[in-house]
Amino acid sequence: MADIADMANDVVQQHLEEALAARVAAPVRESRMDCIDCDDPIPESRRVAARGCVRCGACQTVHEDRRAQYAR
Repeated sequence: MADIADMANDVVQQHLEEALAARVAAPVRESRMDCIDCDDPIPESRRVAARGCVRCGACQTVHEDRRAQYAR
């Protein structure tokens, strides 16, 4: 007989699978050629590695650091 923890685990697992399926099904937009923050060109290696990127590596780091500060 399943207890409440088992049922909760089943619900969490179902939500996780649905979220992953939605992530896989989401279309990947094309990467920008120039950074939206500094207007410098985004290197091709970054555009290939981070498909759909809109910022250069340096600006993305700053962006993520700022988001982390607000999340605290």
